[in-house]
Order: sequence, then structure tokens, then C-alpha cells
Amino acid sequence: TKVNREMLVTMLVNLIWNSLLLLPICFTGFKIRFRHHLLQRTIGTRPELDEAYNTATYLMYTLTSGLVLFSASELFLYTLYSRKFHPWKEIIQSSVSEEDGKDNVEEDTEANAETNPMVEEGPTNDVSSEGIKTEKA
Repeated sequence: TKVNREMLVTMLVNLIWNSLLLLPICFTGFKIRFRHHLLQRTIGTRPELDEAYNTATYLMYTLTSGLVLFSASELFLYTLYSRKFHPWKEIIQSSVSEEDGKDNVEEDTEANAETNPMVEEGPTNDVSSEGIKTEKA
């Protein structure tokens, strides 16, 4: 339905925006990792640097995987709620199926009138601007 498409687009926009907000953390984390490996190969690292390296690495991987995991669970839970547990789901589904049925009946009637030369539109009554009923053929 239209609402589900709107919700999907909103969730996608949120995922993209939150991914952009993670870029500075990832950029900083990659710089810390590069510098840490450089220092390890040359002069060695101090315990404070090792702790900062471990924290930056942990944050990079945890936040990125958490974003993907929670975005996927948001989509799953929304779909589950809207299709199975929403209190109005029967009302919404019945109104959608009624609208589909009305559209199909209108399409069938128009298609029959176009393809069957025996089906003619009968005269219709119309009210003119003076309030007098006129018959149209």
C-alpha cells in the first residue's frame, strides 16, 4: 500500500542519513588504526595508545554493525506489526479489497462497453441552468 511504501522510503532515508553521521567516526577510526600500525612497526606504542586503538576499533565495528542490524529490525518489526498485530488491520484490509473490487467492476464495465457493440448507453437526465430537466441521447 501507499503507507507501507512511504514508511519504507522513510526508513531508507534514515539509514542513509545515519550512515552519513557515522562517517566521521569511521574516518577517525581508520586514521587511528593507520597511525597505530605505523608506530608499532617503528618505535612501539604506549598503553594509552593501545587503549585508544582498541576503543576506536570497537566503536567503528560496533556502531556500523549496530546501525545495519537495528535498521533491518526496524523494517522487520514495522512489517510484522502492520500486517499481523495492528488493531485496525481487518478494517484496512477490507477497505483495500473493496476499493480493488470497485476498480475492477468499473474497468470491466468500461471494457464491455468498448468491445461489445450491443451495449449502448441509455438516455440520461440532466438539469439545465434554468432547473428544467432535459433528456440527453
